[in-house]
Amino acid sequence: MYRVGLFKKLLSFFWPVVIEKRDGSFTKQLEVIVYNGKMMLDTAEVNYSFGKLHEVMQKVLLRLKKKKYLFEQVLILGYGGGSAAKIIHEEILAEAQIVGVEIDAQVIELAKKYFYTNEVKLLQEDAFQYIKKAIDKGWKYNIIVIDIFKNAEIPEYSETFFEQIYSLLEDNGVAMLNTMCDETSFKKIGEKISQAGFQKDFWNEMKENRVWIFKPYAKFGATTKSLVP
Repeated sequence: MYRVGLFKKLLSFFWPVVIEKRDGSFTKQLEVIVYNGKMMLDTAEVNYSFGKLHEVMQKVLLRLKKKKYLFEQVLILGYGGGSAAKIIHEEILAEAQIVGVEIDAQVIELAKKYFYTNEVKLLQEDAFQYIKKAIDKGWKYNIIVIDIFKNAEIPEYSETFFEQIYSLLEDNGVAMLNTMCDETSFKKIGEKISQAGFQKDFWNEMKENRVWIFKPYAKFGATTKSLVP
């Protein structure tokens, strides 16, 4: 595993230090940088892994742990550098079986070289195609992390997409969807989540990052209790 030298680490407290830069298969200008002593994966526009995004994932996933959700079988759609996987293995459940789906081959190479892929089944595949295959094969997950971005943009999620997520969740399962969008767009996504049969809650404690957390109504019964404390 790559280790940042002491000089570069110290220098990073004054300005970002670029370790490697390359164009991704789907995203221009991927950068591995060290900033404030921490290594991150960025694009020209946003942090992909181990910066602000890592904090978002950490706060939400640890709250799901506190709510006693199981983390035995985990699916991560939009793997990036592996922020969510590292948090789950090191802070929640070391034995969690994690499948990571990432469409960009260059992102996968950087994840393997610099970040976190330990004990993860990491697949170079389109997330939407993987979902269809998983449903056909009857695969199920306790936790589904949806973190699909192209730079700062998220896909146009359909109600059908959320119905597919419903099919992939175990009876006690829960999903989270990370976004970077305005409040109006975020609410529209929430409407589709509700229409697909989910009880939902939201987390927006960090500026610009809004996260939906949702689980199926039919499997749990209607409730007004928060999904995250």
